[in-house]
Amino acid sequence: MNHGLSEKAKALLEYCLINDRVCPQRDFWNHLWVINAKAKTFDSILNQYKLPLITKDSSEKEKIQRSTRLRKYIEYADKKNLINEMDAFIRSIPEGKWHHFYEE
Repeated sequence: MNHGLSEKAKALLEYCLINDRVCPQRDFWNHLWVINAKAKTFDSILNQYKLPLITKDSSEKEKIQRSTRLRKYIEYADKKNLINEMDAFIRSIPEGKWHHFYEE
């Protein structure tokens, strides 16, 4: 499942699952996109829907899709040697600035 990823990327993916995290809230999410955009060959899949819109009415399926998109961002950063910056930024996000699966 995590084949080909660096140990740092694997640890970051695990970190993102703590406390039922889905993805960072909008302002923090935008910065993740900016980090990956530095690769200059930004994949069109990652470029789609760069804002994870989660509301109190978001379904579990929508939350899983946002969580999967975060995983793709991390995998892409690892592939493009941006994982150190991605890791430092994600770990700096306060818990209150994350969307969680258990939110209503």
